[in-house]
Amino acid sequence: ELAKARSRYHWELRDLLDDPDEMGEQCGVEALFGRPTCPREVARRVDLIDAAQIQRVAKRILRPENLHVVCVGLLDEETCAAARARVEDFR
Repeated sequence: ELAKARSRYHWELRDLLDDPDEMGEQCGVEALFGRPTCPREVARRVDLIDAAQIQRVAKRILRPENLHVVCVGLLDEETCAAARARVEDFR
């Protein structure tokens, strides 16, 4: 999965170079937050991420107290109960 995510991200970085609006947005956001703007450097840094780092971050962020659920539209009672059960299973 990590290899697929890397491949997808690299593809998105290459695609970014073909869209002036996206490239401008990327440069602006990265300049504001002090991140590298060169796609090659961004790709290099992404390649350094390993599964252990992802798991460490996931454990810090994906916690029951951070869970928020949004349902859009009219829900029947059965769907609403199923959604509540999934939330409780996570907690």
